[in-house]
Amino acid sequence: MKNENTKPQKISLYAQTFWGGVLVNVSTFLMGVLFIGAGVMAGSHAMEWVGFLMFWITISAMVLNRGKERIAFTCPQELADHLRRYYGVVGRETSR
Repeated sequence: MKNENTKPQKISLYAQTFWGGVLVNVSTFLMGVLFIGAGVMAGSHAMEWVGFLMFWITISAMVLNRGKERIAFTCPQELADHLRRYYGVVGRETSR
């Protein structure tokens, strides 16, 4: 499967460990709970609703993002080979 498109493409790569993923999910949950809790303590119904909406918008975005096509690589060389084979991406050496 060769890429027939002549437009430059942007490829975003994200590396996340298991514990990093757990931390993201826990912090998302805590953000909503703490914002709603701060609204309850301050007696502000508006802050409670904003916290509720922030929480559900974030959860909805995470759920919708799960449906996208993803490819998992077990090592960096697999990723480099895939990018070269399908997209013609060639890495360059960097000076350290």
